[in-house]
Amino acid sequence: MLILGTMSSVFASEQVSGAVHNRQVEIQLPNGLRGLAAPLYTTAGPPPGYEVPAGGTLDGVADILWTTTKAVGTFRCTGSLLQSDPLGGDNDMAILTAAHCVDFNLDGAIDLATATATFQRAGGPQSIAVDVAQTMVHPGWDGSFIDGDDLAILVLVSPPSSDVNRYTWDTNPADDIGGDAYQVGYGRTGDMALGDILASGIKHAITNDRDGTADATAAAFGGVAITPGYGVVLDGDNGLAPNDACAVYGLCAPGLGNGASEGLSAPGDSGGPSFNGVPDGSPPDEVQLVTSWGGTFLGMGSADINGILDSSYGELSVHTRTSIYASWIESTLAMKGKLEPPVRPQIGGELLPIDTTALFISGLYGSAMWLAPLGAGIAGAGYYIVQRLYR
Repeated sequence: MLILGTMSSVFASEQVSGAVHNRQVEIQLPNGLRGLAAPLYTTAGPPPGYEVPAGGTLDGVADILWTTTKAVGTFRCTGSLLQSDPLGGDNDMAILTAAHCVDFNLDGAIDLATATATFQRAGGPQSIAVDVAQTMVHPGWDGSFIDGDDLAILVLVSPPSSDVNRYTWDTNPADDIGGDAYQVGYGRTGDMALGDILASGIKHAITNDRDGTADATAAAFGGVAITPGYGVVLDGDNGLAPNDACAVYGLCAPGLGNGASEGLSAPGDSGGPSFNGVPDGSPPDEVQLVTSWGGTFLGMGSADINGILDSSYGELSVHTRTSIYASWIESTLAMKGKLEPPVRPQIGGELLPIDTTALFISGLYGSAMWLAPLGAGIAGAGYYIVQRLYR
C-alpha cells in the first residue's frame, strides 16, 4: 500500500519471483489523454507508520503467495478469512480474494497451480496450503477486471488456529458509498509522492474516501459489459485541487483527502479487504470491499503527479463491493458445505444504475484496449503482450 500518495504500477497481484509478467490495459482517448489500468498501498507519510502489528484484530487478513500453470514465478495477493464453519465453530477455511489472483492470463479460466495463505499471529506466522481444486470464481468473471465480478473464494486444507480473526461480509448496499474505507494489504508500498517504490510482504493499513460507484470509471477505461454498481472508486489525494482525480475527470465525488492517513492500493494488495468500523473504534469484523484494480490518465490535463501508474497522487483505485455479491458468496459457501449458520437474509434493494456520466464517457472514449508489459517492474528476463479488442 502506498501511503498518502501514489498508486502502484499494477493494481493487483504482484510478482515476487521469476521472469517479469505484467498485465495492464491501455486506452487512447480522443482528448489526448492516455488511460492505463491494471489489476492490483502507498501512503502519505513514511510507510513504517502504517504497518499492522501481529496479533491484533487484523490477523485474519492473509498474505497469499501463489503460482500459476501459465508462467514461471511466484505472485502475491491478499485475502480475508471468512466465518464459514457450518457448525459455527473455528473450522473456518474459506478465504475471499480477487478472481484475477487465480486467473493469470485474464481469460476467465482458473489457472492456479499452488497457493499458500500466511496469517500473522501474536504467536508467530501460520502458513496453510490452499486446496487448489476447490477454487471458485464468480460466474460472471471473464477476465475483464474493469467490468466487475472480480471475486474468488479459496479453500484451505485446514483451518487456522482459533486466535486468528474471522470476518463476515457486507449485505447492505446502502452503506457502501461515502465515508472512509479502511484498507489492509501485503502489497508494495512507499510514499504517494514517489509511488510504490518499496517491496511487498509487510501488512499495512490505510484510509481513503469511498468517492462513488465505479461505473463511470469503468466506462472511462473502456468497460463494455459493466456489472452495474459492482464497485467503489477511490482516489489518491494530497490536498491540492489539481491532483484531485475525482474532480479533474468528473468520475466521482470531489474532495481533497484524509491528510496523513490517506493511501492507495498497490501490487500485491489485490483481493485485500476494506473494513467497516476501524479506525472509529469498532472492531474490523465485516469486509465491505475487496481490492480489484487501479488506473490513471496521462497527458495534458492529467491529475497524476508523476505520469506513471504507480499508486501515486492523482490516481484512481476500484474495489469490489461485497454487498452486491453477498448472495454469491453465501451460495458458494453453502455449496461447499462451509456456510456459517444461520444464513443471513440478503437485504433487498435495487442495484445502482450506471449513471449518466458513465454513459457519456462510454460514448466519448474509444473502446480498443490491450494488455501490455509495464515499463517498470521487478528485475527479470522476459515479458509477454496480450492484445484484446472490445466491441
